[in-house]
Amino acid sequence: ILALCGRSASAQLDRVEEIVERALALTPDPMEGGRLYRKHCSVCHGRNAGGNSQTVVPALAGQAAPYLIKQLADLVEGYRDLPEMHRQVARADLVTPQAMHDLAAFLSALPPLTDPQLGDGRQLILGGRIYKSVCADCHGAGGEGDDRSRTPALRGQHYSYLLRQARQLAAGHRYSVDVSVIVLLEALTLDQLTAVADFISRLPGSGENEALAGSVGNSLGSARAEHAICARSEIRI
Repeated sequence: ILALCGRSASAQLDRVEEIVERALALTPDPMEGGRLYRKHCSVCHGRNAGGNSQTVVPALAGQAAPYLIKQLADLVEGYRDLPEMHRQVARADLVTPQAMHDLAAFLSALPPLTDPQLGDGRQLILGGRIYKSVCADCHGAGGEGDDRSRTPALRGQHYSYLLRQARQLAAGHRYSVDVSVIVLLEALTLDQLTAVADFISRLPGSGENEALAGSVGNSLGSARAEHAICARSEIRI
């Protein structure tokens, strides 16, 4: 049974990668992506793709297109468990690689949210230490993400969503991510998860945040927390 489950998961991942590669090889039509977004996504994610902090729906505006395509493929193939999304992405005009790239191209061209929900701001020094030591190498100093590695942009995202995802990852409830990410997050306390989510929610998404992260990282704070995570600087959140 375990062998069968392993082969099934491997085949599932192979299909996801095939969809992503096929989608990325196509020329996107952002106008068609906008039509698809308004038809299928805007009710929950908002007219301008700014999400909804009260219902913990993520902002999608300005998100990296390769990452969006990967998430759509994960959802279509059931590799990411998100029941409320499965019915949406199963619609006939969303399941094709072309539609995925069209939708992703439309969303990635939108300006990131400039006024996301923020945390209480009480642990920004600790959050900055964690972000600078662990997250910035992959996600960027300003949380802009990386297209080549399909690393998501984090700037312009609601605090409630960031914290929820961090906690779900820490509990092993998302299996469409590197195991190393789960290992990292499960080692963090709730205060540490809260601190880094709050810090990320304030990222401006530009080089100017490098100075912010640097000044926060050099400030007095939790030296023990920094020591515990510093060695894991190559791990993606």
